[in-house]
Amino acid sequence: TDMMMMMMYFDNEWEFRAIADRNLLTTKFVIENHDTDGSLVKVSDENEFTYDQKWTTPSYALILNGPGSIFGNLIQGGNKEFKTIVRDRVYEAFQKPNGALTVNRITTKLNDLKAIIRPVFNLELARFNKTFYNDNPYFDEEYNENLAHLPIRYQYNLDKWLQKGLAHTLSPVTFNQASGIVTAPVLATNPNANSVLYYTLDGSDPMGNDGIISPFAKLYTTQLALNTGVNKVMARPYANGEFGPKTLATYTSAAAVAALQVAQILAVDGRLDGQKAVINWVSRTSESIDYFKVEKLNKLGQFETLKTVNANAANKANGIESYSLSDENLVEGDNVYQVVLVSDVLKTPQYSEQVKVKYHIASDFEVFPNPSSDFIDINLASVQSKTVTISVYNSIGKLIHSEKSDNVASVKRINTETWESGQYFISIQAEGCRVKMKQLTIVH
Repeated sequence: TDMMMMMMYFDNEWEFRAIADRNLLTTKFVIENHDTDGSLVKVSDENEFTYDQKWTTPSYALILNGPGSIFGNLIQGGNKEFKTIVRDRVYEAFQKPNGALTVNRITTKLNDLKAIIRPVFNLELARFNKTFYNDNPYFDEEYNENLAHLPIRYQYNLDKWLQKGLAHTLSPVTFNQASGIVTAPVLATNPNANSVLYYTLDGSDPMGNDGIISPFAKLYTTQLALNTGVNKVMARPYANGEFGPKTLATYTSAAAVAALQVAQILAVDGRLDGQKAVINWVSRTSESIDYFKVEKLNKLGQFETLKTVNANAANKANGIESYSLSDENLVEGDNVYQVVLVSDVLKTPQYSEQVKVKYHIASDFEVFPNPSSDFIDINLASVQSKTVTISVYNSIGKLIHSEKSDNVASVKRINTETWESGQYFISIQAEGCRVKMKQLTIVH
């Protein structure tokens, strides 16, 4: 649709007019000008095909006949939903105030281009010692001719889209309040006689599949029946089985805002679970909460998003929602997290308190003597933890010894007299540290 609107609005014929000299054999440069006598005006200056003929003449079918030919089947009785979508695009370009193809917008564009191009022409004229610009101002002639033709071109195109049934004949509805927080009823004004108004509150189209009324659409009576929280309204007038242009607005009830302004994140904590950090938090139940972000402090001292978690009423219990997230990419030392609540209602995010999860990449220890016979000493002085668990496994992975030690600054002695000769593996599990293992040889 956009391609067809542009093609028929700016349908081109390739023409030249020399800036400096009309003799193409001697001129140093020319300006290329596109169609100032064909598609720009309805009546041709040079008795060529008029713009009207380019829409209707069979010899110009498919390409120059425009939407009337290319959209022929659609125009005759095509799918209502697709027709309405085409009409929406035509409305945005031609019928909406300050639309992309309205006279004001195109005039502004031409003025902008003139300001850019004109100095370039002057430079070129000076470079070739030409002064015809002032004597025969082709540049201004073409510019003024384009401006004069714009209203004709605009109205003719719009009339054609209307004639083909591919432009809205209904006008959009308006609301008595702009988008935002509302404390009073939102009323709609429908300027179309013998029509009704359908609207939705979730941003979906009141027009359903194949152009029928959506099962989610509400029939407007005296005011918009807004829900508590955020309402993404889309409204369309409806008459004779056809929908008109859509109107969009977003309204939030003042009660929902007041409820959200109370702290929603009630508690957050972080703990180490083996080799990962687990972040848990609870919040008040609210339909106005869009999602949460769990952020982690990076090496530059800035928080960056670790993961986004959607608000989920399924986690609800007694008006409280609980959430959990794991992080396996831990760094040495403090891993710092915070939870961010995001809501379209509040606009400004809510931040939880920060939580720290301590983690150490590795805890080394010493075992001696190795090989050994009667005993081994384990030096735990370098282990950065208050409590450690010492586990010893034989060569087939069977646990033969396990104990906890709270005095990690000392040397722990283990009797090995009863152990059989062979290979053993000693594991040290310290709180907040990755598991470290060493091999031991027992010889009797």
